[in-house]
Amino acid sequence: MIRNLLSPPHLLMLFGLCAAGYMLWQYLHRRRRLAGVLCGAGSGIAGLLLLHFFGGAWGLALPLTLFHLGVSAVGGLPGVLLLIAVQRLEI
Repeated sequence: MIRNLLSPPHLLMLFGLCAAGYMLWQYLHRRRRLAGVLCGAGSGIAGLLLLHFFGGAWGLALPLTLFHLGVSAVGGLPGVLLLIAVQRLEI
């Protein structure tokens, strides 16, 4: 039973939920919520752009699609890490 819970799709879902929860907590516990949202979205989009243009050297290049931009804007850097995990696990 535990072996099924440690499969890559379940671990990815767990990581995604933790990343989303962390970003939500970060957004809600800031004094300036709009600044927090813009900072999180900006860092996620910057991370995606860095991986798109320079990630090929490490084998981590992500395409620029609306889906990837949305995940990186909403999820910030944890969202970009989630996209890398999905690409690596080929799910």
